Amino acid sequence: MKDISFWCIVLSIVVIFIIHHILNSTIEGLENGEEESGVPDNSEATLEINFSEPPSPVSCIGSWSSCSADCEKKYNITTARVGNGIDCPYESGEIESCSPGEGECQEVVDETSDDTIEGVNKTLDDTLETTPGSGGGAVVGSGGGAVAGPGGGAVAGSGGGAVAGPGGGAVAGSRGGAVAGPDTGQTASTTTTTTTTTTTTSPPLTSCSGALRTPDCNIQTSSETCNGYTNAPNGKGYRCIWNDSRNKCDSYLPGRENERLCNIPPDICIGGANYVGPNTDPSGQKDHQGCASYNSINKKCNESFQMDENGIYRQCYLDDTDIIPDGENGAGNFRCKPKDTTCLPLLNSDNKPECKYGTWVPYNTDIFDCVCPVNTDILKENYKVPRWKGLTRCLERDILPTYHITTCGKEGKDPPTSAECSSSLSSNSWFNDSNIYSYSNGQHTLNLQTGKYIIEIAGGAGGRPKTNSDKITVGKGAILRGVINLSAGEYKIVIGQNGKRNGGGAAHNGGGSGGGGSFFWMNGEEQPLLVAGGGGGAGIYGHPLRGDGGNGSLTPDGTMGPIVKHNSRADPMNQHDVGDFAGKNGGDGGRSGNATKGGYLAKGWNTLKQSGFTGAELSGYSKEAGFGGGGVSVDHGGGGGGGYSGGGVFDYQSTDSIAQNRPGTKLTRAIGGGGGGSIFDANFTDKEDSSTLGYNDGGGYIKIWGPY
Repeated sequence: MKDISFWCIVLSIVVIFIIHHILNSTIEGLENGEEESGVPDNSEATLEINFSEPPSPVSCIGSWSSCSADCEKKYNITTARVGNGIDCPYESGEIESCSPGEGECQEVVDETSDDTIEGVNKTLDDTLETTPGSGGGAVVGSGGGAVAGPGGGAVAGSGGGAVAGPGGGAVAGSRGGAVAGPDTGQTASTTTTTTTTTTTTSPPLTSCSGALRTPDCNIQTSSETCNGYTNAPNGKGYRCIWNDSRNKCDSYLPGRENERLCNIPPDICIGGANYVGPNTDPSGQKDHQGCASYNSINKKCNESFQMDENGIYRQCYLDDTDIIPDGENGAGNFRCKPKDTTCLPLLNSDNKPECKYGTWVPYNTDIFDCVCPVNTDILKENYKVPRWKGLTRCLERDILPTYHITTCGKEGKDPPTSAECSSSLSSNSWFNDSNIYSYSNGQHTLNLQTGKYIIEIAGGAGGRPKTNSDKITVGKGAILRGVINLSAGEYKIVIGQNGKRNGGGAAHNGGGSGGGGSFFWMNGEEQPLLVAGGGGGAGIYGHPLRGDGGNGSLTPDGTMGPIVKHNSRADPMNQHDVGDFAGKNGGDGGRSGNATKGGYLAKGWNTLKQSGFTGAELSGYSKEAGFGGGGVSVDHGGGGGGGYSGGGVFDYQSTDSIAQNRPGTKLTRAIGGGGGGSIFDANFTDKEDSSTLGYNDGGGYIKIWGPY
């Protein structure tokens, strides 16, 4: 026991000594460090051990603040993530910039003059120069802020805010005064008034695009379909934009509405324009009625709109609740009225809307005028025709070609003279310009510029026997039209003439001659760019087969004349029996019977480019084919038409009809001439021919529009 007591006493003495030493060290440290640090060390180290169950997962919740006047917004997390919850998309306290117009973010224009600022600075200097802080430190404010002394004085700055000292010094603002710290017992302040002007500039709104989504953008369920806009206050719209974080199509985000605000465009005016307002025509009897003009023609109401004196456009519509009473124009019809909302017309380059149907235009077109819609046919145009007392109407007409060259009134085998062409074509300005046009011995030359051209060409029609009977049909010339890009240079033109009516013979004696083909080619080139075949001449009339001539071929090869049976005694002959004597691949046409009489046959390009384009003739019946390669028959068949390849001839035959099971009967055969071949160069586009344009029943021609 004595030993235990002894050691207890020793242990107590040691503990007391240690405590005394610690206390002395602490007091000494406080005395020595008082002036070095005014911040006591109150920190503690705490170890907590939590043996509870893991917490339930909680997802992070946060949001952006509204935009501050400094044009910044901060992300604030209101509920932190717990356990396996979902993180917020942004860190707490994360800063982003705002656009002018968001929240309090504004464009500030400071209009304070330099003189005013200098006066403010001087006032602050005088006022703050001797204001003491709590420890005796001075406060001096001038141009940028002064720092107080170590005893706790204030910091004041005329150009910005002030920072307090450690002893509780004051905070002073440059344009609002300074407040002393709590240790001073004294408040120093200065008040200065300045004049500033704040201008808020909102970003310009763009037009909403796409479709209107109602009731809102959320009806679109994927990023691929998220587009268009939905309604916003004051007649505006919100653009629909896909929000990945929300996985939905949004129209706006809270606090960021202006980012997606847009102007909803007005409706587009439909149809033709009318004027509504006073009649300025001195002879006018009533004012212009606008939409009401269609009270009597209801079917045109919904395709019309009006413009009033103030330049406001409104769409017309039929009000099916308003029936026009008896005694008024259009009685019994629905009334045609303008809508309450405006519409936006489609204007041309002259700032004019389209007019259609019967359109009312004031006498003074400076008030209102309209233009006819563009014709969809490239070779036609619409034009306005003034009607009755202010009413105007759009009609259609052909666009005049840049160049239009004809036969100059000539027919038969020989080309027109220079005098004949001068008489026919000299009214055109290009005819008298030697840099553009020249003519020699049936060939017209045009100097064309590089560009796109529309060209239409027609071959000449065939001739007839010596008769005026309409029972005989001559072959007509082919018509071709297309678009081609041409290089600058000289281009040659030959116009096919129609075959002459025979000077001898009769309806049943001596077939008619063929028409000439028309040609267009670049000077020096081997192949033509465009050829329209001439029609075949008519054969004699009064035999079992009619003598109708064949039309110009729509292929490069020529054709044979058609078999047209005349009456019940008609020859059972068919096309196979006739045979094929038409020219092929640019060659001349042939004939049945005596093949040695080639001088009378229709010519193709291969011969014409070498020997000229003069038509054939035969003195026996005074036959004369058309210039451009037209041919004649020796007897009663029709002559072939000229062209890229010549038309064929089936001449007169008298045959025993035993082969046709008509014993003892003789039949005579003669048919009309075949048509000449036609060709497009491979570079032509938008090609048309007589299958849609019809055939030419007179002399040939060429029309050229361009360059475009």
